[in-house]
Amino acid sequence: MRLGMLLACCITLAASSLGLPLEKTSDDAVKVTKLINRNNGDRYLLLYLLSDDQFRYERGYFKKKSDSDEMIWTVIGRYRYRSPEGEFYSYKYSAGENGFKQQVVNTSDDPLDVVNRIDPKALASLVG
Repeated sequence: MRLGMLLACCITLAASSLGLPLEKTSDDAVKVTKLINRNNGDRYLLLYLLSDDQFRYERGYFKKKSDSDEMIWTVIGRYRYRSPEGEFYSYKYSAGENGFKQQVVNTSDDPLDVVNRIDPKALASLVG
């Protein structure tokens, strides 16, 4: 009996020290279903879609300042996340010459429009 208990303790200790999970992981865990990450040095594109319909789309690039030849780093994007209560919240934002601006997007008007309407090859061509 003592030998069995000692063996069980040793196996449990070995499994925990190796980082092996002692219990099953949830099959309903949120997973990345689509990922595009392109960086061309002077511009980038990031897009990911999660299995629970959360997403983020962001594009950064240099844009000529309106009153000079100076180049300004500009970022535009949108994202949607699910609250702990299960509700979606969507926002679009921009940052550049006029500072950071964010706007709430009505989720009923935003059925994954960024992710599903634009072909991934077209998105990739924006970056070069």
